[in-house]
Amino acid sequence: MIENASFTLALLVNKETASLRRNRTGHHRSDLCNETMMRPTLFETACSKVTIRDIESYVLNDPGHSHYITAWSNVLLLKEVPTWNGDLSEEVGCLPLSNEGVESRELWYRIFVRSATIRALENGFYEEELPYNYVLLGLLSDLDAVGYRDYTECANYMERVSEILQESYGKADALFIILVALILRVRDGDYEGAERLAHTMRVSDREVRKEIFGGEQYGALLWDSTCYKQYHQEWMKVLQALNSQTPLLSLLYQDLSEAYEEYSRV
Repeated sequence: MIENASFTLALLVNKETASLRRNRTGHHRSDLCNETMMRPTLFETACSKVTIRDIESYVLNDPGHSHYITAWSNVLLLKEVPTWNGDLSEEVGCLPLSNEGVESRELWYRIFVRSATIRALENGFYEEELPYNYVLLGLLSDLDAVGYRDYTECANYMERVSEILQESYGKADALFIILVALILRVRDGDYEGAERLAHTMRVSDREVRKEIFGGEQYGALLWDSTCYKQYHQEWMKVLQALNSQTPLLSLLYQDLSEAYEEYSRV
């Protein structure tokens, strides 16, 4: 099994749990929430970029096509995700990761669908079988492709959603949302915020494994996250940005790399 000693030495594991819900300026989660809500969220921005015609053009073309159009058109018109059902989730799981040669309109459609999926989590709609790992990986890729740079807003929002998940359901998937927020902090040059999230991620991961296996010593980082094996190489390309930024972030990168070796032996 992978040793956690190096991380234990690097992290202040005896911090109060409440401190994990503060941002780097000492604000509580409610302040982070207020800051996020003052600016358009990624989902709101995506809604402004997409039309009903886009939904009709890009939605999955199978026997449920007309139902998907109705469901996603409703989300767009309301600019909200008031419910969650199979007509919505079917599209989410079928969006491709590759965006090479994809035009801007379709990229924003994908961002609309994927960000709506995160919005649904905020509203309390969690689908256990949905590969949120895959959703987030595709979202990061598409944001890069359209040149989206509002990293601070997006990172704040991801943190808000991750805390909701950790306090209720989907704790394992919340880890990947924390990871995305961490990546966005690094891209924004906020290494202090990124290190705070690296600490949060390690502590939360330990708690998840303790709940699943009855002991934090079992398993490796992100052990229970959906589809990790299938998308490991894609995630490691994204996480390469973490390496060598700060000692703690480099340690996180190394631990994620070693985790895959652990999975491969199972």
